[in-house]
Amino acid sequence: MLYMVLQQFQYTFLPRLFLSVFFWIYSMRKLSIEWTIGSVLFYSASMFSAFVIFSSITVFTGTISFWTIRSEEIVSLLTNNNYGLKNYTDYPITIYSKGMQFILTFIVPYAFTGYYPVGHLLGKNSAHPGFAYLSPLIAVITGVAAYLFWKNGLKHYNSAGA
Repeated sequence: MLYMVLQQFQYTFLPRLFLSVFFWIYSMRKLSIEWTIGSVLFYSASMFSAFVIFSSITVFTGTISFWTIRSEEIVSLLTNNNYGLKNYTDYPITIYSKGMQFILTFIVPYAFTGYYPVGHLLGKNSAHPGFAYLSPLIAVITGVAAYLFWKNGLKHYNSAGA
């Protein structure tokens, strides 16, 4: 399971990390967020929650391979940065149809990794302002669900090899 989570970090991780930190610092200086202890704690909890949610989705899609011979398509559908649902996190979910908003909020909860928490930090009006505070709860739910799904997959795994 740890491998499934850590596979997200490829050899290009460090340069991307340095660039991300640089642009994060630059952006934070340009934004008009009033940083209080509460907002720093909220931001930290949201970032950790996003990590757990992304990792849980990765573990969930990886676990599907216990029952399928080829699972690349389902993994790509949910986790690929170029053409999967993960790509939809690059934009506010309000630009998508109500159906897609429902999917990104309740089925594959990517909206809790950025849209709702960041909207709250930026003081944006949201149709569901309370959703900004649900990221830690969604992280716990997805984390436990992914773990249980993984354990179930291991219990019922049958080798497809010779």
